[in-house]
Amino acid sequence: MIPIWEASWRKHGWDVVVLTEADAKRADPLMYDRINRSPLLETRNPREYTRAAMLRWIPMTQTGDPSIHVDIDVLCNGLRPEQIEIKPDRPTFLAGSTCPCAVAATQRGWKLFAAWLECSPYVPRFSAEALAADSCDQYATSIMPDEFFHIQPGIPCKLYTEQAGWETAPMIHFPNRLTAYPRSKTIRALGFG
Repeated sequence: MIPIWEASWRKHGWDVVVLTEADAKRADPLMYDRINRSPLLETRNPREYTRAAMLRWIPMTQTGDPSIHVDIDVLCNGLRPEQIEIKPDRPTFLAGSTCPCAVAATQRGWKLFAAWLECSPYVPRFSAEALAADSCDQYATSIMPDEFFHIQPGIPCKLYTEQAGWETAPMIHFPNRLTAYPRSKTIRALGFG
């Protein structure tokens, strides 16, 4: 998946960096340790899946320029860097919703997002039951204050086979639950990679 993902973004003018867990640990060792102890790891998703979903945001807090984070199963299908509107003080969700599979932010925006993810399980108005019933990302983004993030609906990220017009969307999301295994073979058969 990594070579296919990387090629799809480079083809449309993006500078691409593949992040690893080592990048998260190096970027902020204290946040790395706190996230490894977060109650969000006890959601209905497998622990390691949730942990990886949370750790991915840590290296983004060290970016010097506005940047986007895109999940490995979101391929570029025409989106260009100049099409992104990045707010200086909050993250911009590029999927047309609060789905965090494609998010743009400045360094300040990334730090706010990571801090919110860390504190979200301790927000008094949300119960442990609500936390356990949802994934870490969807739970955290569902309880963000409205003014915390910006949604850029003009750049849709459509789900493979599930949303009309996915074939021509600027970004295509190939999630595990919708894409035949191995995903790389399915994606290559569609003409990517």
